[in-house]
Amino acid sequence: MCSSNEQYWGLKTAKFLPEDRDEEKAERDMKRKIGLIVNPVAGMGGSVGLKGTDGEMYNRAIELGARPVTPKRTKDVLSQIKNKDRITLFVAPGKMGEQHVEGTDMPYEVIGKVGGDTSAEDTKRISKEMLNNGIELLIFVGGDGTARDIYDAINSKIPVVAVPGGVKVFSSVFSVSAKAAAEMIEAFVESTDLIEEEVLDIDENAFRKGRLASRLYGYLLVPNVKKLLQGAKEASGISGSSVEWKKEIATYTVEKMDKKVVSTRSRNNLEGHSR
Repeated sequence: MCSSNEQYWGLKTAKFLPEDRDEEKAERDMKRKIGLIVNPVAGMGGSVGLKGTDGEMYNRAIELGARPVTPKRTKDVLSQIKNKDRITLFVAPGKMGEQHVEGTDMPYEVIGKVGGDTSAEDTKRISKEMLNNGIELLIFVGGDGTARDIYDAINSKIPVVAVPGGVKVFSSVFSVSAKAAAEMIEAFVESTDLIEEEVLDIDENAFRKGRLASRLYGYLLVPNVKKLLQGAKEASGISGSSVEWKKEIATYTVEKMDKKVVSTRSRNNLEGHSR
């Protein structure tokens, strides 16, 4: 009969058998399948003082000399990933991904096809194709519109790492920078927890007129590294001061107020002060 000490050590050693270590090592060394989709026009408008690149705004941005900003941002993210040897990339064709990983030391496979001009439908279709090819995480580079396209395609089936492609993004799903995005990817590879973050629907026409009008569009899963994410109320990717951001919110709030209620409360407040 074994003594209590022998039983104790027997149980402890049973947890660390050689085959268990081999399984843990194999799991740790297993490559993660990660998708990459880039919106090639995101952020171009902001670089020349425009608000957005939807429709005719894209042509206007080109006329003003705007250059793509997402290629550099994509390469900045990929160059700062430390555990590249544990990742296999599945990338969209051409300027939606493939062009930005060529020449890197990361193995990749191209998924889908696109024409000369890319669209939101390309983003949705390729996202679904990547999902069918077994990706576990989707990196996308773009703005709030791209986030909505990704949500439409995959919902919460897999997590994402959202890289802000423009100067103004409002959804809290976005990382604060390229470096932060790289750290979130590394955290996912190391099997961090996941949380839901907001995707917002911004009224682009109102925004171009200087008024912020938004609504909750949905939620996407992201690696749970809060310090690397934009705050939903901060919108930390915005250029300019936080004072300007607060003024946009205040303007929109005042426009939606019931003036009768406001005037009645104001009168009551004044009467209270006079007593």
